[in-house]
Order: sequence, then structure tokens, then C-alpha cells
Amino acid sequence: MSGPVARTHDLTILGTKLAPGETSVTFKAMAPQTDRVSGLHVRDGSNNSAVTVAFGSDGAFYTYDGTTNTTFHTYSPGVWYAIKIVVRPVDDTFDLYIII
Repeated sequence: MSGPVARTHDLTILGTKLAPGETSVTFKAMAPQTDRVSGLHVRDGSNNSAVTVAFGSDGAFYTYDGTTNTTFHTYSPGVWYAIKIVVRPVDDTFDLYIII
């Protein structure tokens, strides 16, 4: 992957290349409410979706990998979270770190 880009609304974050076939995206995010979906999509150089990490409309974080939507932790509106995603498209896997 060369220069994967993640977009959420008008925000653009460039990925950082790690080991061959591995990219990370690190950012801070906050949702002012718990009744709307707001998130980040990580895509590869061919614009294929690798993973979505989002603040869900039910007050919980979730990931979506193209087939499975997984809810894993509640969030508080107005709180900033440090988020790191390590994506390995070759293996079709990712690691997610959220500092609460």
C-alpha cells in the first residue's frame, strides 16, 4: 500500500507505513452526542475499505470490517479519545487501540 488515506467528513489523515503490508493511523476523536454515527474509514491504495471505527448512535464504539459490525465499548459525549489502528490488508486483519 502506498499512501493509504483515511477520511471522516472533511478530515484527511495520512497513514504511516510500518512493516511490509502494515499501516497505522493514529488520531484523536470526540463525538459531541450519542445519537448519531461518526467515524473513520481506513482504505488501501486501491480505495478498498480495510476497516471502519466509529462512535455508534447507541453510545458505543464499533468496528466494521466489510462483513461484521462489532460493538465493544461505550463512549461519553464530549470526551476526546486517542485511537490507533494498525491495518494488515494482506492478512485481512487489524489491531485497534483506544485510550480512554
